[in-house]
Amino acid sequence: PDINCIKKHGFYHSGHLHSSNSVVLSLSKIKDVAKKHRATLNDVITALASTTLHEWFKLKGDKKTTISVGLPFAFRNIPRDVHQYEYGNQFVAATLYLKLLEKFEDAIAFSRAEVTRQVKQNSPAGWYLLVKAQQLFYGPAKNAGVNREAGAKYTLLLSNVPGFVKPTTIFGSPLKRFFYVGSGAGSITTGIYVVSVC
Repeated sequence: PDINCIKKHGFYHSGHLHSSNSVVLSLSKIKDVAKKHRATLNDVITALASTTLHEWFKLKGDKKTTISVGLPFAFRNIPRDVHQYEYGNQFVAATLYLKLLEKFEDAIAFSRAEVTRQVKQNSPAGWYLLVKAQQLFYGPAKNAGVNREAGAKYTLLLSNVPGFVKPTTIFGSPLKRFFYVGSGAGSITTGIYVVSVC
């Protein structure tokens, strides 16, 4: 298990919920940055997490240079028609050993190379089949134990969540932002959720 200034020990739950909406970023500007670096939107977000956490660890006096991150890979497209929506999802949390780097250019190069390597090796598909086999052959109690142990190996869950794809109104007023609460496997208590809207 990762032990660091974010996760004090293997099964770290302080009991205090610290959640907030972060800044709103322009999706078109992020795509411009991604294009400039021949990277994806997810690479940019991962690089931002790397450099920001590097600063946080430095501030806290933690000399760790790598953390384990759960990076969800979805196997379902975003529905474009209301009739295509269904409850549930098909995804697996791939493991990314994220280097905490000072320079954004280094961080985006790392993300681009590492995520591409995993996708080319079909790692997410393999993990997905493994999880499905585990659910099929293990009972609920055993699966809960496996999830708890898996959660202990991660410091962070980093997820890009698709939000609404067209302007949405509540009582006639346009919805500009919303608060997303996600859950992770087992004992993961820290998550960064990037919600893409419109």
